[in-house]
Amino acid sequence: MAVGRLRFSVICWIQNKFIWPSAKRVRKLLLHRQEIDKLYGETQVAGRALVVLKLYWKNGKLKAELGVAHGKVAGDKRADLKKRAIDRETAREVARFNRKHG
Repeated sequence: MAVGRLRFSVICWIQNKFIWPSAKRVRKLLLHRQEIDKLYGETQVAGRALVVLKLYWKNGKLKAELGVAHGKVAGDKRADLKKRAIDRETAREVARFNRKHG
């Protein structure tokens, strides 16, 4: 999934998101000042980012659904690494069995 990035100043901008017809052009989001302040505050918490969840057209205007995301903690990463190692080993054993008996 291609994730767009949001840049804040007085105005909020979407970057690096493919929007037809003009590939990855920077787009301005129309938000009230309170909305910009709230979203900016959410992104200042360590490990959090604002991501574009959905883009859709409505009455000739592009609408964006935004969400606050946070990165994985060390425990989550270790669990994923362990699962990948087990999957790799299982695939290796299955391939070895198939070579012997197939």
